[in-house]
Amino acid sequence: MTTLNLEAATNADWRQPFKAIDASGGNLSLTGAKIRMDVRDRGGNDALSLAIGDGLTVTDAAAGEFELEVDREAMAAVAPGLYRFDLLIEIDGLALTAARGTVNIRDGVTAWGG
Repeated sequence: MTTLNLEAATNADWRQPFKAIDASGGNLSLTGAKIRMDVRDRGGNDALSLAIGDGLTVTDAAAGEFELEVDREAMAAVAPGLYRFDLLIEIDGLALTAARGTVNIRDGVTAWGG
């Protein structure tokens, strides 16, 4: 399991690439895998709940590569602050915690005029 400290802003799209590796350090094939990631505040309230097809996209299954993609409209609905997350990958019925850590969501300064 990997510990990560991520950062995003309330006024921008959040894009974050990930690469899943197995215990020996090789690529973990994501073919047929389910992936979920929840971002919660200190009280345990959901800020973001992501899954494949809803914020997470497998970009190269054989290489274990996937990407988080949250658009700026969704980010604008998240209050600035320090959140915690974990990222689970389920393959052949076995659920593994691939990563966990924090997300610092900053209050975006620049506004996108209309």
